[in-house]
Amino acid sequence: MHMPWAVPSLYGVEDTVASGERWHNAGYGPGHAAKNRGLPQKQRFCATYPNVSRCRHGAHCAFAHSRQEVTAPLLSPEEEAAVPEALTVEFFTEKFKTMWCPIGAQHDWQACMYAHTYQDVRRPPALGYGHQLCPYWNKKETSLAYAQRCPLGPRCPFAHGAKEQLYHPNYFRTLVCRDLQRRRCPRAHLCAFFHRQTDCRKIKHDPVNYSRPLSEKAVPTEWLLHFLNPPKFQEVWITASCSNLHMHLSHTMLKSAYASFSVARNGRNGEVATEPRQRVGLRSATSSQWYSAEELSCFDDAVEVASVASAADSVAGLSASGLSFYGKGPQLSRFSPPEGRPKRRDDRNDRERELREVREREAEDLAEQMSSGRNVFVMPKRPPRSNECYALDKDLAAASTPNQALDIAMQQAQVMDAPNWANLLYALAHCKKKGGGLNIASLRADPRWVRSCKELQSSLDHLTARDSANVIWSLATLDAKQEPLFLEAASSLCNNKLAVCDPVSISKAAWALTSVPNRDRRLDLYSKLAVPVVLRADSFPLGSLTMISYSFGKADFREGDAYEALSSALTGHMNDELRPIDVCNVIWSFCTVGFRDDELFSKTLKDYRICEMYLTKPEVLKEFNPQDLTNTTWGFCKVGFIHKAAMDTLARECYNQRQKFDPIHFSNLLYSFATLRLPGPPGILSSIAESAAEHVHRFDAGNLAIASWALAMLGMKEQHLLDLAIDRVCLPQVCPNLGSRALSMMALACFRTGRPHRLDELLNATRLVGLGIGASGYSAAVMAAEQGDEAEREIRILEVMAEESADCRMQAAVANSLAIRLWKRGMTQQAFGVLRALKECRPRRWSVVSSLLVARLGAECGALQEASEILDSTGGFDSQEWEAPVVSGIHPMAATRQNEGSHAYTREFMTLHAVLCGAPPGDPDACMAAIERFAESRSLWLKITAWEKGTVVQEVARLTKPRLSVEIGAYVGYSAMNVARTVRHHGGKVASLEVDPLHVTLVRNMLEYAGLSEVVDVWTGYSFDSIPHLLKKYGPRSVDLVFMDQKGTRFHSDLALMEELNLLSDRAVILADNVLKPGAPLYIWHLAKGSYHHCTAISVREFLLQSEDWMVMAFRDASKAAAATPPPQLHRLAFESDNFRKKSMFDGVAPSKQDWWKFSQGFVNGLEQCGCKPAIVGLHGRDNPKITPEDVARIFRNAGVDTNPS
Repeated sequence: MHMPWAVPSLYGVEDTVASGERWHNAGYGPGHAAKNRGLPQKQRFCATYPNVSRCRHGAHCAFAHSRQEVTAPLLSPEEEAAVPEALTVEFFTEKFKTMWCPIGAQHDWQACMYAHTYQDVRRPPALGYGHQLCPYWNKKETSLAYAQRCPLGPRCPFAHGAKEQLYHPNYFRTLVCRDLQRRRCPRAHLCAFFHRQTDCRKIKHDPVNYSRPLSEKAVPTEWLLHFLNPPKFQEVWITASCSNLHMHLSHTMLKSAYASFSVARNGRNGEVATEPRQRVGLRSATSSQWYSAEELSCFDDAVEVASVASAADSVAGLSASGLSFYGKGPQLSRFSPPEGRPKRRDDRNDRERELREVREREAEDLAEQMSSGRNVFVMPKRPPRSNECYALDKDLAAASTPNQALDIAMQQAQVMDAPNWANLLYALAHCKKKGGGLNIASLRADPRWVRSCKELQSSLDHLTARDSANVIWSLATLDAKQEPLFLEAASSLCNNKLAVCDPVSISKAAWALTSVPNRDRRLDLYSKLAVPVVLRADSFPLGSLTMISYSFGKADFREGDAYEALSSALTGHMNDELRPIDVCNVIWSFCTVGFRDDELFSKTLKDYRICEMYLTKPEVLKEFNPQDLTNTTWGFCKVGFIHKAAMDTLARECYNQRQKFDPIHFSNLLYSFATLRLPGPPGILSSIAESAAEHVHRFDAGNLAIASWALAMLGMKEQHLLDLAIDRVCLPQVCPNLGSRALSMMALACFRTGRPHRLDELLNATRLVGLGIGASGYSAAVMAAEQGDEAEREIRILEVMAEESADCRMQAAVANSLAIRLWKRGMTQQAFGVLRALKECRPRRWSVVSSLLVARLGAECGALQEASEILDSTGGFDSQEWEAPVVSGIHPMAATRQNEGSHAYTREFMTLHAVLCGAPPGDPDACMAAIERFAESRSLWLKITAWEKGTVVQEVARLTKPRLSVEIGAYVGYSAMNVARTVRHHGGKVASLEVDPLHVTLVRNMLEYAGLSEVVDVWTGYSFDSIPHLLKKYGPRSVDLVFMDQKGTRFHSDLALMEELNLLSDRAVILADNVLKPGAPLYIWHLAKGSYHHCTAISVREFLLQSEDWMVMAFRDASKAAAATPPPQLHRLAFESDNFRKKSMFDGVAPSKQDWWKFSQGFVNGLEQCGCKPAIVGLHGRDNPKITPEDVARIFRNAGVDTNPS
């Protein structure tokens, strides 16, 4: 049979564009398919061949009984039999190992002329690839699909593995065989090296352009279908039995692989590609030298998505093999690392196979050494250097002082090349590390330094990847991150050279890039640096892995694929001896970004992990220093990972080293155990707290607040450290350094330990030093006052909050809120007195809500005449003053609000402004309509449950008929009004919890204006402290409806706290918003696998955004057991959800609708894989986008819930 690769290839006169015609001649084309249409496609010989008379199946056998029946390409019988005359140079270079083996019987695959696996196969050289080794080819993980072993797949211009290099026409028998020194070559006639001088071949000119993938026309589809279907996968493909399916899936695999590794069309100019990426999050790290705009355009010829999906669905088990370079399928793709370490091989066959693999690796290593010895470089090539340059490298390295190194550079400036200038910086950095007293200020004033930086800036393109990484590391070590050269060198490395960067250089660059001050720029560089980590982490040394992990954590880089690749690689080093700093860095880095990896931290069914191998062994922990110990415990608490044995052992070792502790070590340790709610070994933590009390004079304000909060959480109310900490914080020299968050923690500590008088002292001290309390501080202070019995404390705090307001209308709103609170306490006269004092304020502080309160409270306390006079003097119910525009900076605490600064609360205050000016009082429906109208008219998104979400909330409340409804997350009061207007008809009550004190103020004013203050109680504070107050206020088993609209990662923990306190009634209904966007997977698990039934996701539109979101509800079933521990995959999904939430809040460019859609698809798929995907009704998969009351009623009927409770 005439084979296409027997024809002269690129290395002759033939153009590779015409090579596609040869595949048709070889039996791959449409004619061949037509000839065999309707017949079984027999790719292999029967195991009985050539003695086919022994076959039990006879003519019905699924395998070929003759060479004519085989539809796959074959070698000639002489070539198969290794007849010496047939084993020509042309055979070895063009045919050897280029076809899949059709032999069905067992045989020696090493002596076989056919290929058997991707480790063994060669692409035909006629495709046009060269003999230089591919820097990305994964030669270790032989189980990976071809597209996962190299990002360019079959179109890679480099040689994949030793065989493609050794038997390449431009390499075969150009070097002498080293085994001849032992008088016998084990490869004999199959050896790729020459044994006699007459067999030596001359190297031809290498015409391959390694900077671009092979032309699409050079890789014909017919050959590609054959190549991507090795014999071991034939059963799957035969089941499909559809040539169109083969074409769709093969092209999809290649397109996914190329898309995962492609760059923006104008990468050098820094422009962002407008086309959607295959993966969410991980961006490409290659440069425009790999792809031109014309080359990229060939990837845009997409196969029809619907046909691909339908074809893929028809192949049994195909999804398990993976269709893209980063994971499974074209949905939310993710890197799929190898599962675990290779199993131990015990039987003889496995040992023989292992020996063969060792010999193959040795052959590959030998080939690489020979390539490097003959100046065959993988891109990019460094120009030859003179001997003077090499000598200068040694002189610079030997310089003992910075001045000596700079003098050498200036004296030899005409000789110095780019690597020399890079080595100069490297020498200066090492001088500083050795204590040379070098500082960047003195360097900037030195003209020698200025010239060195300019020389390097002009020659960055001539540096290798290692040189570029050394430049970045040197500048970071010298604290020269503000130099323009720093970012230019970082961009040069990350955009152009990562493909050939070694692991140590990658780890150096990762550490150095933590110095980039601009967050968006820093994360963009890290997203490019993460690509080689994802691709090659399993080959990185342990030191590089731990340094990269630490750098990713310090830079707040949150790409899950990178951490998963690092985790997979680190598990392979568990038998190595990790240093304490390695253990600490891995745990700290993973946990600080929220990536909880139970399989890395704790033992699996087969292997021990970090906790068992290091953290539960006292003799190992003795090698840890205080920072390692406390950073480890702090990391675990950040992700809620509890390993009691490890935490107890860590606590005991901390006790042993407590005399070496700094204040931050004390506070971090206590904080960790408090957050995890672990008491620690008996007496250990209290002894550590006593040691901390001895050093309280060394604590700063932040560490004092953390330690105090932790002691309160641990129930150590009598610890002397608490009073010492409060005394020190109130000192004039310490108090000004108390931030809003620290003040909040101190206030909570006073509240939880029953020290209200100390809270008063703390607030007075802050006022005396002129310290703004801030939102967090006010939240804790107001919460403590509301839940206490002394109304005077609440009056003082709210009066201070009103006085600090920059807008007189906000001052009126705070005064109204105070009047409502006093009325709720039964102090109507005092509430009326607050309004009387408000009338006398100058400048004027009054609102229509104030008038409504005066009218209502005046009637209740018998002061109608005075109320009438107040209304006459203030203009009654006229809201004219509220029509003035709202400006930013309405309250100083706005500056403490995350990500909003002085503009915080402006939109919320404008919402109240719109209601007071656009709706009649006492009409909840009109107030809710005014809020929607205000947001829609300005295209201003508000976090409210409007549109279909409002229908769901109203119908759930109507059908449940709750005695008490609990809302967590009031915001501006929209949902509180929605529930209250529904439940007031049957005498129901609503308790609304809100952490922000100004939001509480606005909600109370809103509810009073709507006439719902009697129905709704609004409570200030964190849910952890406010939920226990509900038990005290309303009693056990009192809650019939829970609606959660706070941070999604709190849903499951707040619900678990309500269960623990026995607040939920037997017929309680749970409803939560924003469960799909941005996601609350742990909450869904809690409902689906816990003491609830009929967990249902109601798919609705997000208000104003026209995107899908879920409201997930379930019905209480106290007879069922609590939910089991969630699987690790669910924690990964929670990490991705929280990561996407942070991107939408803090990134310079918010996620697009396409990004949200991809994330949502991956979220749903992840729930299904974990076995907790809820039933979905509504928008999801339905033509009608609007949810109706009947849809909600149907959910109740399906759950068998009585909608008419007694």
